[in-house]
Amino acid sequence: MTHKHTHQETTGRHLVIAIVLNAFIFLVEFAGGIFTNSLALISDSLHNLSDFFALILSYIASRVVQWKSNSEKSYGYVRVEIFVAFINSMVLVLVGLYIIYEAIQRFTHLSLLPAAGCSLSPLSVSW
Repeated sequence: MTHKHTHQETTGRHLVIAIVLNAFIFLVEFAGGIFTNSLALISDSLHNLSDFFALILSYIASRVVQWKSNSEKSYGYVRVEIFVAFINSMVLVLVGLYIIYEAIQRFTHLSLLPAAGCSLSPLSVSW
C-alpha cells in the first residue's frame, strides 16, 4: 500500500496555517495600535489584514485553478489567479489611501499619546 500526498494538499495546509497566524497577528497588532493610539501599529495591522484576505483569496484560487477545462473555459480557470492578484493590489491601494488620510488627520489635529501606551515596553519610543 502506498501513501500519496499531493503538492496541492501540502500547499493548502500551509495556506490555512498562514491564514490563521495572520488573523491572530492582525488582532493583536490592531488592538495594540488602538490601545496606544499608534498609527504605525494600526497601519501595519491593516497591512496584515490585507495579507489575510490575500491568503484567503489565494487559497480559493488554488482550488479553482484545479477545475477541469470545459467547452466554455477551454484554458480552464487559470485566469482566476490574475483576478485575485488584481483584487489584492486594489485592497493594498485602499489601505495605503486610508493610512495617508489618517496621517493627514493626525498632522492637522495633534494630540498627546496616552502614558499607558508608552509603558508597554522599556524599548518603546513615542513621538
